[in-house]
Amino acid sequence: MTSSEHLASHAVFVFLNVYAFGIWAKDLMGEEKFRKLVSYLYTITALGVTCFVIYVSITGKMKWSGRSLSLLDPTYAKKYIPIIASVSEHQPTTWASYFFDLHYLLIFSPVGFYYCFKDPTPGKVFLGIFGILGVYFSSVMVRLLLVAAPALCCVSGLGLSQMLYNFTRHIRYYREWRDYQDKVNEPAQIADDDENEGPSPTPKRVKKPEYGYPLETAICVIVTIAVSAMVFFTHCTWVSAEAYSSPTIVIA
Repeated sequence: MTSSEHLASHAVFVFLNVYAFGIWAKDLMGEEKFRKLVSYLYTITALGVTCFVIYVSITGKMKWSGRSLSLLDPTYAKKYIPIIASVSEHQPTTWASYFFDLHYLLIFSPVGFYYCFKDPTPGKVFLGIFGILGVYFSSVMVRLLLVAAPALCCVSGLGLSQMLYNFTRHIRYYREWRDYQDKVNEPAQIADDDENEGPSPTPKRVKKPEYGYPLETAICVIVTIAVSAMVFFTHCTWVSAEAYSSPTIVIA
């Protein structure tokens, strides 16, 4: 209860209770009275939090640990607590460690970040922030690859899902695209056949399909994703069995 690292989880717990109370009070009091109550509560809460932070900072009852301060300032431990910086698991993460532990997630996750912020929703923005924080903290300490792994798995899953959805639609609409090409070329063919029979017919206005990638491109992308996923699964199983677990838990 006195560790600063866990203040965020306590704050979320308090916020959820306040949110549930607000829903109950809104139904009980009505919209207008509830707005006045919320304005008073905002002021009281801001003053209370400010006084609390000042009090615990002055009295020293709650302090950030050296490892936590090293996350916010990567040079802190090296300057003030060298013993923390000397531990191997507190060293910055190398690219070799990233690839060994995350493998193709390094390639798939940027695609997921793109889709997180291309068409933002509350869920996608939360997932994007989760991934960005995971990448930052894992780059400061190699032990925090454990934090980045689930975040990048979710972000990469979003990116792969969107890519598969888009390119499978191209296969679905391939026939529509082919019919469009045939209709566009049809007036020219008729004109060549009827050169001596008067003016060429007026081309028809044909609506171009929304999805128009060639069938070969869509199939190549889908096959590439499938092969990459199979290689990723094989690599992860091998790493879990040989580097991080006993073969009695994960059998190679």
